[in-house]
Amino acid sequence: VASSLSTTQQLLPSSTVEDTIRSLEKMAHSSRFACDLLGCIHARRGDMARALEMFQSSLECTSSDDSDEESAQRRTIVNMSLCFLALGEANTPLELLLHLWMSSSGSSNLV
Repeated sequence: VASSLSTTQQLLPSSTVEDTIRSLEKMAHSSRFACDLLGCIHARRGDMARALEMFQSSLECTSSDDSDEESAQRRTIVNMSLCFLALGEANTPLELLLHLWMSSSGSSNLV
């Protein structure tokens, strides 16, 4: 997701990108997808703390616009793990991914 965002951001004027971010922020309180997308945008910009906040909000979001809740949660946890790795932390991403693997091992959809 982040690599496609960088291409899009390079093509769009700065004001358009900022307008998009503001629109997503308005939707973030009720949209897991908006939180995930904002997390990716902040991560791409190097603001890992804000990215992690948005990914955490995504996990806490009660209204999911993703048809596959489990897939959406996996995607968010993997994105959080990548942010922690970018911050130089090794243990937290391992713990997150282990928890993800353990929670998925009971289902047929292994990561």
